[in-house]
Amino acid sequence: MADATPGTGDTLAAAPGGASGTTLALAFGLAFDDLHHRPGLLRLDARWLEFLTDAAPALAERYAGARAAPESLDAKAEAALLIEAGPFLDAFVARLFG
Repeated sequence: MADATPGTGDTLAAAPGGASGTTLALAFGLAFDDLHHRPGLLRLDARWLEFLTDAAPALAERYAGARAAPESLDAKAEAALLIEAGPFLDAFVARLFG
């Protein structure tokens, strides 16, 4: 493995055929290329929802409900839900990019 940027702790795993000859290794069974295509983004979203459900089931249920019926929340309730989910999203992204 090689450092992506000195001092950042980011690492790149070698992959044949890439423009730079390397590709970013992601967690949750995802590849960097997944971040550029709808099917990969759907997989990323599914991993996020699984992560949230495992970490905070009640919050995940409210989050799913808000996504299913966004009009059910006023702006203040939506903001409160997003703020509550924020630390979990932070942990998810940190784990995703390792």
